[in-house]
Amino acid sequence: MDSSPAAHSREEPWPSAQPSWPDPPWLLQGRSVTAWWDAPWDLLERAISPSLHPPRAAKVRIRLRFYELTAEPLAQPQSEQLYLPVGTFHEAAVGLPTRSGEVSGETSAFLWADSTTYTMWAREAFGFPVIPGRIQLSGQLWTEQNSFERVTGGGSVEDEWGSASLDATIAGQVTEPGVSAGNWMSPRRLLHRAGLEPDTHEILLVRPTIRRPGNRYEGSGRVSFRFEPPHPLAGLAGAAADIDLVTGFELIVGDNVASI
Repeated sequence: MDSSPAAHSREEPWPSAQPSWPDPPWLLQGRSVTAWWDAPWDLLERAISPSLHPPRAAKVRIRLRFYELTAEPLAQPQSEQLYLPVGTFHEAAVGLPTRSGEVSGETSAFLWADSTTYTMWAREAFGFPVIPGRIQLSGQLWTEQNSFERVTGGGSVEDEWGSASLDATIAGQVTEPGVSAGNWMSPRRLLHRAGLEPDTHEILLVRPTIRRPGNRYEGSGRVSFRFEPPHPLAGLAGAAADIDLVTGFELIVGDNVASI
């Protein structure tokens, strides 16, 4: 990214006074439910660049995660910029293990959200491949506040290509904190002169700051996929899955970002 004075010499408002998304970092608070299971290696070959593949294995540990989030911008507004409201929204993600050089992490290769503001922010600031999705969350997984023993529920996301879902039963609380620090690797393609010049490829390494880890509970469940070819998730079989539920976490996203 060009950080020379010329790159920032335009007078505000820029690009216009149209209300947009608040700059990073954002504070994200809420709850997530994640299904973990072993999928065939060929899913990585269909879904992400070989430049991001971890060491080859017969099976890879992947996840389907649903979030209910409330977002609060932490950066100071630029001049008199107007922001679209963020508030509470929902997100679904399929995460795959990735590696670039000596750096290992995870890439959310498929992302859906029901907030226009969040979708713009995630795509433009980080290159996250978020698209609109119809997300439904069900059961006490999303409403219970106190006792999580034998709590059940699920989540589903649907777009024009198909759908993904999980169903879960929580067994009880575990002693480890809710969320842990990790490397979110975001492969990003930057167009120059509207694509008339060669594009630039980069990987952003996003490390969220954990302000509060929340509480984690474990259980079991099942994932299901119903996507049509040629979508990369077509043919992915349903499977039994390990489940974790995390409540009350607070993450700052966008305060620690590197280009690798």
